[in-house]
Amino acid sequence: MAAPVTEYGARSREVYFPAGTVWYDFYTGKEYKGGQTVSIDAPYARMPLFVAAGSISPSAPTCSGAPRSPPTSSTSMSIPAATASSPL
Repeated sequence: MAAPVTEYGARSREVYFPAGTVWYDFYTGKEYKGGQTVSIDAPYARMPLFVAAGSISPSAPTCSGAPRSPPTSSTSMSIPAATASSPL
């Protein structure tokens, strides 16, 4: 879940985390319980980004400009489930 800052010059913002799951800060791994609104730091260098527990986040190498061919490799990151019994 991306949480872009929409107010000029702001370095924090309120983020609502939907109920029913646990959310993790993509960069730090800090855990947030769903169903609450939290004031989140929003440094200039990166947009606040959160992933739900139990999700899989695919990624590919960074490229500059339009790629001439598809990426030859990719990786994925599994986000831990909130409980051991949560299906993936």
